[in-house]
Amino acid sequence: MEPEKIDIGWCDPGQVSGMFATSLGATIRDMEYHSCMGKVHRVRSSILVAARNEVVKKFLDESDSPWLWFVDSDMVFDKRHPMKLWETASEYDVKMVSGLAFVFKDQQQPVPSIFYEGDPDPREIRMALNRIPKESTRVVATGLASSLIHRDVFEAMQPARHGSYRWFDLLLDVTNNEGVSGEDVQFFIRAKEIGFDLMINPDAETWHIKEIAIGRVDFDRYWQLQELTT
Repeated sequence: MEPEKIDIGWCDPGQVSGMFATSLGATIRDMEYHSCMGKVHRVRSSILVAARNEVVKKFLDESDSPWLWFVDSDMVFDKRHPMKLWETASEYDVKMVSGLAFVFKDQQQPVPSIFYEGDPDPREIRMALNRIPKESTRVVATGLASSLIHRDVFEAMQPARHGSYRWFDLLLDVTNNEGVSGEDVQFFIRAKEIGFDLMINPDAETWHIKEIAIGRVDFDRYWQLQELTT
């Protein structure tokens, strides 16, 4: 199958980590080797929700690539990362795929940034703190640490409140989890409502740059220690 072009988009406050820059540079080189490298869209702003909308606008206005790989500027990516996401999108015929990313819960527990439907209320989204999917899986939402999104999704989505916040907005009526969902999670929920499923590929791994990088090894180690102390 002939590779499709993938643009890269991110926003930052003016400077980025050297770890992110090095990883992104290696990934761009990898994408050029696989003939899928498109354009780069970077927006400098301290207002994240506004900057994310501007990235999408630049992508739609300045590029004809079918895919935008949205990344956070405090991440490190494994080899062939965006190609893994694209391969999952092609295999499952979906237009949104995220890689595996972790965040700290309560400043100490690494948890996968994956959201599932609640039971019995599907709008009460929840995180599975101690589980990582073993294979590509449909989920409700993730963060935007690493997400491959087709332009069809952006073109189909209409503003919920204001045109300047067409894709990313902080809304009060998206979920029943007050304070849990930011504009990234809300974007995926709104996309699902208009017919676009999101999948996560757990083999496309990232490391979230904090004081330390956290990934699958740290997640596994946390639960091993929990078992030893209970």
